[in-house]
Amino acid sequence: MQMNQRPPSQSLYILLSSGAPSDDSIVLDDADIEAMEGVKPLILGVLKTFKGLIGRPTLLNGVIEMEFLIEDGSLGVQAAQLIVTTMETATALKKNAAQERPARIESVTKEAGIVRLLEAVSEGMRCSGSRLCLRHEEGSWEFPALDPCVFIKPKNEEKHEQIGTFLVSGIERDHNTGAIFLSVGKSKLRVALSQNCPRWAWENVRQFLDGPTFIACTLRRADRNAPWEPAEDAELAIQPRFPKVA
Repeated sequence: MQMNQRPPSQSLYILLSSGAPSDDSIVLDDADIEAMEGVKPLILGVLKTFKGLIGRPTLLNGVIEMEFLIEDGSLGVQAAQLIVTTMETATALKKNAAQERPARIESVTKEAGIVRLLEAVSEGMRCSGSRLCLRHEEGSWEFPALDPCVFIKPKNEEKHEQIGTFLVSGIERDHNTGAIFLSVGKSKLRVALSQNCPRWAWENVRQFLDGPTFIACTLRRADRNAPWEPAEDAELAIQPRFPKVA
C-alpha cells in the first residue's frame, strides 16, 4: 500500500530588525499585532493577501512565522509560482513608475493581492526595517522592498467635457456686464451662458426660473479655472423630462 505523503511545509516569515531571544513561541492574537506598530502593516498585509491559506503568526527569537495551510493533502500556494508572480508584478510596477506619466496600477497589473503585499513589504522595511521571506523546500527567498514611489496613484485627470442633463440649482447675473452664470448638477458646476447667443438673453432665461429647471447639453471648458460653457444644442426645460438627470 502506498501512503500519501504530506507535502513539505512552506511559510512566510518576517525578520524583525531586533528581537529578544526566547525558548517559547508565542501565537500572536489581534491585540499583539495591534501593539506591534512598525510591523503591523506587514503582518496584516500577509494575512489579508493569503486569507484562508495561511495560519496565525507565531513569534520566536525575532522571527514572526506564518505557515501555509495544507488542505486535501496539498498546499494552496505554490512557492515557485508565487515567486514568479511577485517578480513580474514588481518589474511592472517599477517600469510604470519610471514613465513620465505613470498609468493607474490596476491597468498595469491584475495582481491586486501581490501589489498590496509588496506595498506592505515596502512599508515594513521603511517603518521598522522588517523583511518578508518565503521558506520553501528548496530554501528561502526574500520579497523585494520596492521604493514607495511605485505605489503612488496618479492624480485623476481633470475633465474638460461632460455630457448629460443637469439640474439648475442657482443662477447669477452680473448687472454691469449682463453676463449670466448657472450653477448646475450635484457638483454645482459654474456654467457661463454666452452673451452673443440670443437664446441666453435674460428675458429668455428668466422664464425658466419659476420651477425645477434642467439643462440638457454638452458642457466644455478651456481649463480647470475656466467656467463651463454649454454647446450650441443646449436646451433648458422647466419640467424634469430628460432621462438620467445629473
